[in-house]
Amino acid sequence: MTTYTNEGDTIKGKLLIFEGRKVGKTQVFMKSKTHRGERTKLNDGEFWIETPIDLPKKNNL
Repeated sequence: MTTYTNEGDTIKGKLLIFEGRKVGKTQVFMKSKTHRGERTKLNDGEFWIETPIDLPKKNNL
């Protein structure tokens, strides 16, 4: 399993689970004109992907 520990590393998935010692206040932000998202800080925590993103398969021609 790959572990990302550097500043700026990104984890993407349809469903991410996180655990941590302290969870910060949730902030709402605009993802697009009609959709909003939420972000928060997590101290001494870790994430894992529960459901991965379905990537389109390449056609071998």
